[in-house]
Amino acid sequence: MFDIQCVSAVASEDFSVIEGKFLRIIDHVLLLHSGPINKFEVTDSCCDLLGLNSMADVDRWILHLTGRSVKELVLDICLEEHYRIPWCLFCYQSLHHLKLSHCWLKPPKMFKGFSNLKILDLHDVLITQDAFENLISGCPQLEKLTLTSVKGFTQFNIHE
Repeated sequence: MFDIQCVSAVASEDFSVIEGKFLRIIDHVLLLHSGPINKFEVTDSCCDLLGLNSMADVDRWILHLTGRSVKELVLDICLEEHYRIPWCLFCYQSLHHLKLSHCWLKPPKMFKGFSNLKILDLHDVLITQDAFENLISGCPQLEKLTLTSVKGFTQFNIHE
């Protein structure tokens, strides 16, 4: 878990200097870590620390995680606009638990689902009905589905 405690700051340092240190720490850990990652979480508290221009950083981290056998991914990013999930997240076939909050979920047309996903938790997510139905249909191991304030459809059909 990364938080402000990761950064040793001098009282006179500007916030942008602290923010830069924090981002470099996360980037270095992701670049140097070669094994699987059990859980990666980006929450509001992290975004508050990073500021509103950090979505490119989150995109980069998600790209770094591609191929790292991530088991659990939590993105709880509350900004004025929903965070648009980058295409590379849809390559995470090792995911067992995916929790998205305040995101815009638009899977690529070639996306066939998450074959190992057991828990899907969507809160304040924008997704079309077709995209949602395809997502759910492509998760054969799904055991728990939680939907809260999901926007983009009023009903859905699940086909086996």
